Amino acid sequence: MPARKRPYIKPRRKKEERAKIRYSTDQPPIKPTCGHNTKAYQCSKLNSNDVLFFNRAFYATNDKIKQDNFNLKYVISTAIIRRRPKIGNKPGRLMALKYFIRKKINRALIPVCKKAFLGILNLKKGRLDGVAKRHYVTGSIAVENRGGDKKMHAYRSRKEAVEKQDVCSTCLQLREEITVEKKGSEKIRLMADGCGGQNKNSILLSALMNWLYMNTQNIKSIEIIFPVTGHSFLPPDRVFALTEKQIRKMETILLPEDYMDVLKEHATVLRLGTDIPIFDFKTQSRNVLKSTQSFHFQITKCKRFIITLHRGAVKIRGEMSYYSDTGVAKTINKRGQSFEKLNPEMLLNGVPVNEAKLIDVRKLLETHFGQIGPRCRN
Repeated sequence: MPARKRPYIKPRRKKEERAKIRYSTDQPPIKPTCGHNTKAYQCSKLNSNDVLFFNRAFYATNDKIKQDNFNLKYVISTAIIRRRPKIGNKPGRLMALKYFIRKKINRALIPVCKKAFLGILNLKKGRLDGVAKRHYVTGSIAVENRGGDKKMHAYRSRKEAVEKQDVCSTCLQLREEITVEKKGSEKIRLMADGCGGQNKNSILLSALMNWLYMNTQNIKSIEIIFPVTGHSFLPPDRVFALTEKQIRKMETILLPEDYMDVLKEHATVLRLGTDIPIFDFKTQSRNVLKSTQSFHFQITKCKRFIITLHRGAVKIRGEMSYYSDTGVAKTINKRGQSFEKLNPEMLLNGVPVNEAKLIDVRKLLETHFGQIGPRCRN
């Protein structure tokens, strides 16, 4: 006998209709009248077609979560740099928000004020602030936390237990994992150690772009991630803490080998210049790459860089968000320059020391250890 047909529930239909009305609009978008025409706000550059195009792109769906994720693409949250004195009991701001509108013709991002952004999308500031705050605190995209299918979550553990006991499903899962391993990875993800100002280093970008162009076979892209300074915990932080704790207990450290012995207890030590050769990418990159002011993205505001190799051309795009991809991949080479011409020389190990510095160090050693021999003087 055929299975019994599931009855249609009318209240669910009414609920969906109310949600559809709630997250749609019958009002036309409001064109900005503020007249901003500065570097921070360029509201006057938007015409009626741009306003209508952006409004229709937002209301192309009546799903709240998709609309919130649409807002996250064009609302960038950054940390507060300058703290002003508090007035009364009013708390300070958690973050700073920047709003952008995409034009219809050239798809360029135009920075606008908050009033203009809310007027174009016919939104209230409470909804927009809540989505931006949750994204800034958690770092994740918008998710649905209201209601949901409670039965599916209640019996999920039982369903997973049955699948694990099923021999056939286990074999299929193992077969799929082996297939994925054989395919090999086509992407490399590099994570910085969280130091401030690392994303300003264009020399690192030139070295990675050169490696992707010259030495790769199956790798198609490289992603570099710079975590928020002071708000990210990385595995190397534990190694640094254990090393610093042990070094503080040592009264005197005279030789570099003393540091090496401590580091070898917690990590693998590779000597720069001996185990790892040093190449002069700084000098060569100036001849091949443009200046950072000529990049098609602001290098100091980007949290991620994605380098791709397509048809022999190396392109890069900068992203100001960890999850949303809004940038455009372009080349940053100078006109007529290629990575084939980038041939960095290997630098010699060691740095020449100033004579005045040597005299100061010699006096310090003689103060603590007395007269030193000719071998130490050299």
